[in-house]
Amino acid sequence: MKKRKKQKLTPEQKEQNAQKKEIRGVFNKIGFQRIPGIEGKHFYYDGRQSELDDIFILENVLLIVEYTIGDKYKDHLAKKNLLYSKITNDPHSFIDFLLTDKHFESFRDYYEKNVKSVYPNNSQIQLRIVYCSKVDVSQEYRKSVNNIKYFDYYVVHYFKHLSSALKKSAINEMLDFLDIKQSNFGLNISTSQMRSSKFEAQVLPEVKSFFKQGYKIVTFYMDPESILNRAYVLRHEGWREKSSSVYYQRMASSKRIAEIRKYLAKEQRVFVNNIIVTMSANDVEFIDNSDKVIQVSDAGKILNNDAEFKTGTIKLSIADKHNCIGIIDGQHRVFAYHVGDDSYEQVISKLRKEQNLLVTGVVFPKNEMEEERRKYEATLFREINVKQAKISPQLQQELAVMVEPFSMISIGKDVISHLMEDGPLSGKLERFSFEKGKVKTASIVSYGLRPLIKMGEEDSLFSVWNNADKDKMYTAQSDKNYALKNEYVKFCAESIRDLFIGVRKNLSDDDWKLYSPSDKKGLLSITFINGILNLLRFIIQNDKTIYTPEEYTKRLKSISGFDFRSYKTSHYRKMGEDLYNNLFKNS
Repeated sequence: MKKRKKQKLTPEQKEQNAQKKEIRGVFNKIGFQRIPGIEGKHFYYDGRQSELDDIFILENVLLIVEYTIGDKYKDHLAKKNLLYSKITNDPHSFIDFLLTDKHFESFRDYYEKNVKSVYPNNSQIQLRIVYCSKVDVSQEYRKSVNNIKYFDYYVVHYFKHLSSALKKSAINEMLDFLDIKQSNFGLNISTSQMRSSKFEAQVLPEVKSFFKQGYKIVTFYMDPESILNRAYVLRHEGWREKSSSVYYQRMASSKRIAEIRKYLAKEQRVFVNNIIVTMSANDVEFIDNSDKVIQVSDAGKILNNDAEFKTGTIKLSIADKHNCIGIIDGQHRVFAYHVGDDSYEQVISKLRKEQNLLVTGVVFPKNEMEEERRKYEATLFREINVKQAKISPQLQQELAVMVEPFSMISIGKDVISHLMEDGPLSGKLERFSFEKGKVKTASIVSYGLRPLIKMGEEDSLFSVWNNADKDKMYTAQSDKNYALKNEYVKFCAESIRDLFIGVRKNLSDDDWKLYSPSDKKGLLSITFINGILNLLRFIIQNDKTIYTPEEYTKRLKSISGFDFRSYKTSHYRKMGEDLYNNLFKNS
């Protein structure tokens, strides 16, 4: 009998197989079970023919996972949208369908053996559709198909790194990403009341600490398992926010965590230095020695039992939910206790419950603005780490941006984030260090955007911003006027996007690629983008206006003949001036 010849895979098939392997590996490390025999099976549901790629289950969380590469997501999402709506509008009916349809026997077998006995009612099942695309899905499609979770490639990369370091303990952050409350995960869904735990604590009010009014400093002992279930870390290049100016901490180091786990398993004793955290008073209660709640106003003012804060120990009640304790310093010492699969797990599983870590935390008042919290956390992180020379100059710059959110660099970074979301530059700008084939943005912010968005100059967007309150931008930082800042960011981003729409419509697909020494067809580079930004400065300075995308498209109709490649790296302003003189002046 002749041996069947192995079918040769196309490059596209190889890429998709690699994508599936990578994502399956992430879910597997976190603890999800992949159900075999699902992929490629066609079925009819509520009059709609379709197929699924993967199903994963962990406790009462059921994930429908879909994969796509390249620009195929446009047709794929259009075809799948109706099915997704049917599933998300009535997930329990779809689970019933999976349990009875002949194509999903493997799902039914696993469900009945491992899920039904623990969660007898499928209304307890948390179903999510997870859409995995190798390229950025545009905002247009996200808005039209908004009932699914987009597992973007940068998010996959983040969780791949995180799950390698934290293994099954990465589930808490994955639940955050999936928008599943801890009260709805696992056996928690059987209890109707939000739980909390009490810890003995010392409280240092602001009158003794000289901290900002309403900020309370607490020191207490907490077992690692309780911290792990509540902790979050504002990691740079994480999924929570695409703007790199918002979150700043490093990724958890697998090597460092492994070293600490080895130490813990061998020595079986805790580190003596404090874990530094932040919490909100929305998740915390202070309880006096007679078990009465100490009343605190939304601004953090003590309303009764003030003596308890002066005489020593009280109880600190902390909500039992994820994402309520922010770790500022000590993430590796905490996450070394993660639920792992190594030779140390047997010992550490006991230490995770029995040991106590010394925690010092800042409790923010209930009414503290989110932006002010993040600013304070970044300041605290910088104070702790800069003195110890632990962080790079680049990260110090990111922290400076966070600490000074109204600086032109910070506003420029926010504008870049908006340009990444939608429009001609979407998918073309580098958001994360691991991304390849995209234009880096640091020089665009410093040399292209900052002069364009500065206040008080006749060639800046500020001069043509039609906002009656725009002069309040000069005092916005002291006034904490984040709303006005966000309006200015949006105006700048939309004005720049409109110009690039006109540029893009007059250039070819080959032109609209990244320039590289190996592929010189593309125009996209720091020089090109900064040159276009300088063109906008000349338009504002001379024409005293900004135009619509349609007007830009008309005025830039001959831009394809412009010799962009003759301009050197730093000749941004000269390029902008020549573009204006050739295409706008006297037109």
